[in-house]
Amino acid sequence: MSALWLLVVPVAGFAWYVFGAVLRAVPKCNEDFVFC
Repeated sequence: MSALWLLVVPVAGFAWYVFGAVLRAVPKCNEDFVFC
């Protein structure tokens, strides 16, 4: 089980980093997003 967490944590951190980079790349007010 601990080996699974060693795999999940870096992947989740990388996915969160990519998600944040995409949010910064798109315009602040976009019709696809409800938050501005």
